[in-house]
Amino acid sequence: MSVSFDRSRGLQMAIAGAVSGAVSQAIFDVDGDVQMLAPGIAFAVVLAVFLFRELDVRRRAIRIGAFAFIAVVAWYCAYLMFMQIGDLFDLPERVVLVIVGGIAGFTGCALMMIGAAITLPGHYTLTTALPVVVTGTVIGALMIIYDTDGLGGYAFFMAWQGGVAAVFGGTFRP
Repeated sequence: MSVSFDRSRGLQMAIAGAVSGAVSQAIFDVDGDVQMLAPGIAFAVVLAVFLFRELDVRRRAIRIGAFAFIAVVAWYCAYLMFMQIGDLFDLPERVVLVIVGGIAGFTGCALMMIGAAITLPGHYTLTTALPVVVTGTVIGALMIIYDTDGLGGYAFFMAWQGGVAAVFGGTFRP
């Protein structure tokens, strides 16, 4: 079964996701407890605004809120996955970043899209979720570009959130 892609929605979401990625990195640079959840919250807000625009809000506000919460939890799970499993690999650091970034990207997107299928039935299916999960996995493997002292963090978050948001928006079924 083929997946249709709405280019207009995809482009709008790519831009919104890239902005969200830049904001995420700016907040992530701040010390404190909020930094761990900030990227997930920023990304969930972008996805929720998109869904509020696309759906009849009066009937689906609770579902959209539940999905946004799941998106934040999915981010946090991906973050924890990344932080915990890196030490399991006895490989060069750059190789570990690619492997662990891909695993974390898969984890976050898979959980998010399971949440989308549950909270937004009919709008996302396994067929439409798969491209989102693949995108998150592939771009997650680009964690190799992330650095804490330069623009790599901005580039990574903008690419990941922009790419995943583009596919999330483009594969949405009204």
